[in-house]
Amino acid sequence: MPYQREHVRPRTGARSVAGGLIGDASALFSVQQQVFRRYFSTKGEDRGLGTWDMRLLAKEYLGGSVSFSSTKDGGTTFTLALPLKPKDF
Repeated sequence: MPYQREHVRPRTGARSVAGGLIGDASALFSVQQQVFRRYFSTKGEDRGLGTWDMRLLAKEYLGGSVSFSSTKDGGTTFTLALPLKPKDF
């Protein structure tokens, strides 16, 4: 699915900044249910670490979050939100 738009939404006074990728196509429900599962891929074997790795890195190492939504009318959106202050280790 080609992503055609990008956006970054800093929130004034907030503790995080969010950015995302928006595609015009919606994902099938069966794909939506597995999108962050390790080794899941719509592109074939041995290709399914991208979204799982992205979520692991954001949550465990950067203290942020990754979300995903997909609707027929709104397309597909992945959003990465990171804190303005890095996570303490």
